[in-house]
Amino acid sequence: MRDHDMDRELAVRTFGQTIAYLVASAERRDVDMGPARLVDFGVHTFVLDTINYTAFCLKHAGQYIHHVPHLPEQPT
Repeated sequence: MRDHDMDRELAVRTFGQTIAYLVASAERRDVDMGPARLVDFGVHTFVLDTINYTAFCLKHAGQYIHHVPHLPEQPT
């Protein structure tokens, strides 16, 4: 995350959790999931690296993993 004010250790941990979230999302498409704020930041950053993000998605999900910034409203 070279373009952000984040030390290397935190960037590595955030990216690791970003990958874990994306893999879980791909494996459980039937479950609406929302990442923690820092992981969401990691997802946004990874999505911008279009070539690597698309390759990751195809390898781990067989298709592009779209990112929806907010979960649908839950019924009250």
